[in-house]
Amino acid sequence: MSSEGFKNVPGVPDGWELVGFRRLMFEDWYVGVLGKPERWQQLSASVNVYGVIRKVETPKKYRPFANGAEYIAKRRDAIAVDWKTGLTNGFYAIVSANDGFVWVAFGKDIQVFDWKQAFEQLVFRHIDGSASPFGVEVAE
Repeated sequence: MSSEGFKNVPGVPDGWELVGFRRLMFEDWYVGVLGKPERWQQLSASVNVYGVIRKVETPKKYRPFANGAEYIAKRRDAIAVDWKTGLTNGFYAIVSANDGFVWVAFGKDIQVFDWKQAFEQLVFRHIDGSASPFGVEVAE
């Protein structure tokens, strides 16, 4: 069984990948008799072996902020900004933003980025220690 899953296997519905073959456990997904994903709802394991499947997770896509208003709507989600490369220590503050540029304070220095440059070089830092792109999530 691969931790990666097996993609594009004949008989596995689009948007799903084969995890392996085994007895089903509670809430496992499998290919049902009609070829559609079904969930095993029995508390006990299945008697037969089935093809276990999982939904393919597509990574989120982001784009640069188009203007200051988009940034302001998103900024509440983060505690600070940091370099995307992670080569520096500490966090930095956004001092100002308008429709074309963002001003970032690095100690005593203030650097100005356009929104595309900021997207390429900065990330948001969150209270749980995670990071997310300095931009807007694109809905598909």
